[in-house]
Amino acid sequence: MSYGYYQLQNTNAIGEERKLFIGMLSKTMREDELRDMFLPYGSIEELTILRNPDGTSKGCSFLKYTTRQAALNAINAMHNSRIMEGASSPLVVKFADTKKEKSTDCDSALIPLL
Repeated sequence: MSYGYYQLQNTNAIGEERKLFIGMLSKTMREDELRDMFLPYGSIEELTILRNPDGTSKGCSFLKYTTRQAALNAINAMHNSRIMEGASSPLVVKFADTKKEKSTDCDSALIPLL
């Protein structure tokens, strides 16, 4: 019985994922431009472009939608959809990995966990 309870709790936690990692952004992109790009998929609760100490963009962002469905819509529409100015690969849009989120290194967040 406790295993079933754990499974149910874990499923609910996953079902509430709303925070996305967005990588391979143009380093000249501003928050308002990124918001405009992702607003068609749902209401945005939080948006942060990660920056170096000198204020320049690291080329990645965290974005949190108000609903999981909005996050899924954005992933389906935007992942690998275009190559941004100055980026070496197509846009990466995926659910944020909370362990990697604590890191401020965009490149390490792009490496899939094995």
